[in-house]
Amino acid sequence: MGFQPLRRTALRRTARTVCGTLLFPLSVLKQVILGTGIRILMYHRVAPGNHGDQLVVSPEAFGRQMRFLHRRNYRVTTLDEAFRWLQNGGEDSSRPVVITFDDGYQDNYLHAFPVLREYHLPATIFVVTDYIDQGVTPRHDRAPGHGKSFLSWEQIHAMQGSGLITFGSHTCSHHDLPDLSRVLARREITRSREILEDRLGAPVRWFAYPRGAYGTEHETLVAEAGYDAACTVCPGDNRLQDNRMALRRTEVTYKDSLWDFRLKLAGGYDLLHQVWQWYQRQKK
Repeated sequence: MGFQPLRRTALRRTARTVCGTLLFPLSVLKQVILGTGIRILMYHRVAPGNHGDQLVVSPEAFGRQMRFLHRRNYRVTTLDEAFRWLQNGGEDSSRPVVITFDDGYQDNYLHAFPVLREYHLPATIFVVTDYIDQGVTPRHDRAPGHGKSFLSWEQIHAMQGSGLITFGSHTCSHHDLPDLSRVLARREITRSREILEDRLGAPVRWFAYPRGAYGTEHETLVAEAGYDAACTVCPGDNRLQDNRMALRRTEVTYKDSLWDFRLKLAGGYDLLHQVWQWYQRQKK
């Protein structure tokens, strides 16, 4: 990469951080008016090296982020406990944060799990059942040699046994649900849950839409399949009155400095990301 592209990248990151900082007071005002909500963080991969993929967070950055949550007394909790907190009024001064991972990459076990265990932080991993025990899949072969392989059942059971990691469904094959017939979409949603519950010996109560693609009919299918709630990729926090089948999450990427991470926790990037997602939808 030459000097000019590097300079443009640096300028874009600086502009993004400045916008997030300027919008931060609006997020504070929202919390004053509406009260504290649940902030669900969304990760994908935690791996060393520069993979050219914004969804790959380095182990060092992930460690700094988890250490920040631990030292600043955020209430890092499970999805179950977070919603119980809301139902009880959410009246104490804690700031509930939930950590989630999508897809079920092997590096979640190799690099993220040791950090979570060090700080005793719970997390939920949404796994694609067809990918378990698999190496590079056809839709994940763009960066060969970078260890883009997926969790094994042995690793899943080891994390489950720690008491820190719970597992949710991310369908069987990771197809966008709107591209499937209702029959096939229902199978993706229900069969993945059946497989996980059979192998884990525990209820699977949480679902995440692949690539955040869904419609109201898919919310209905998820509810009919017996899930308690489903996660999207729409930015923001969550409150008791919100739709449990369309929970918002805050994506964490390799671009995020620790200051960016702090802004994301506080909602400083919510409006910016909502505008960006709207713009991307208009382009399609």
